[in-house]
Amino acid sequence: MDPLLQPILSDWYMTQNIQEEDMADTNMNITSHDDKIRNIKTRRRLSKSEIHKLSLPEKLDNNNQFTYDVISAYDIYMQKRAALIYRRVEFYYQISYTLLNDDGTFDTYMTLHSGNIVQMQEENGRSYAILKGIFTHKYNNGLVYSFVWVDWLQERSLLDPILYCPVYEIQAAENTR
Repeated sequence: MDPLLQPILSDWYMTQNIQEEDMADTNMNITSHDDKIRNIKTRRRLSKSEIHKLSLPEKLDNNNQFTYDVISAYDIYMQKRAALIYRRVEFYYQISYTLLNDDGTFDTYMTLHSGNIVQMQEENGRSYAILKGIFTHKYNNGLVYSFVWVDWLQERSLLDPILYCPVYEIQAAENTR
């Protein structure tokens, strides 16, 4: 073995099941309401203990604000206005999907993780949010949709005295857009 490669390759090993292990906890049966979002995959479903530790709801009726947000998302973004039959939600650590351009050609491949801080482009500028949760829900038609639950951040109109960058805080639920 080349002596220059020895430090890099020592203690490394290969396994044949790594792909199978990754795929075992992957949900690929997810529908998008937007034709430009394809190949949606969620990975690593959170256990019941992880859900409780993060104070996430297990069902739509366990958290009034959460339930309201999901019903609003169906209503506003998907034009689905009906009482929800299925109440169960499943939370995941990661979601990935492909974005297409308006002409249907490949734009980008996205991978998001719970806890990430993301920048979102909106009509009135840039906004920032913490990904509080990634979850799926089965709608009344039997199709499974994915959602990203965020805590929006709002600028506090002051600069950090050392870094000279804006300071943000989590926006209260009643002040969200």
